[in-house]
Amino acid sequence: PTVKGWPGGRCWIDDVTLIRRHNLAMALLQLSEPYGDKLDPCAVAQKHGSETLELGAQFMLELFLQNDLESDIRDRLLKNARNDRNDKSRSAILDRLTQMVVTLPEFHLA
Repeated sequence: PTVKGWPGGRCWIDDVTLIRRHNLAMALLQLSEPYGDKLDPCAVAQKHGSETLELGAQFMLELFLQNDLESDIRDRLLKNARNDRNDKSRSAILDRLTQMVVTLPEFHLA
């Protein structure tokens, strides 16, 4: 890139770069290697005053998407994060929600 930004606008997006961005985002949020437990969405949300699950979800959506998401998509993301696994803790739900958000096309094009 130059001071003008990336040449070609959205031309950088192709099958390979999108998959690599997806894989990196997922790796950063997993509790396993190579990044370990480096990112904790729940702790970040709490640090910024989001004490409840709803406030934490709203914080993550504002952080990653500037809350520029249709309300029905937001509701489905939260519902899917809640129902994804047996672990219903606030931390696990925010982890899953964050993983879902960073794999959305809206995130990659933001």
